[in-house]
Amino acid sequence: PAVNVVAVETEGADALARSLAAGEPVTIEPTSIAKTLGSPYAAEAIIELATNRLADVAVVSDEAAVEALRFIAERLKVIVEPAASCTLAAADTWRDRFGPGDKVVLLLCGGNVSLSDIAEWERRFATG
Repeated sequence: PAVNVVAVETEGADALARSLAAGEPVTIEPTSIAKTLGSPYAAEAIIELATNRLADVAVVSDEAAVEALRFIAERLKVIVEPAASCTLAAADTWRDRFGPGDKVVLLLCGGNVSLSDIAEWERRFATG
């Protein structure tokens, strides 16, 4: 079966999306709370792979990632970091792109986050 793979980044950790848009590697200064996404650049090999294999790249805000993180924690009873919860934020944003029979798979990994981190982000974005 055909599978469409979409990469997801957060604003301020979107070196891949910016590089693909520019058609060449772009260096950024990461500002996102999604620290594990915060590479200052995407290597040329990654850009080539993304060009040939990805259906698209979604970029969501830190706020949307925190809202999704909260939803995952409350509903699934799992704590993930923003680098993972951003996948749910992207799927929610792109909801109208999915058909009735489509299956959507989100990779939720990484627990590199503390409860105090989550509390700080909720204060910052007033999601609680």
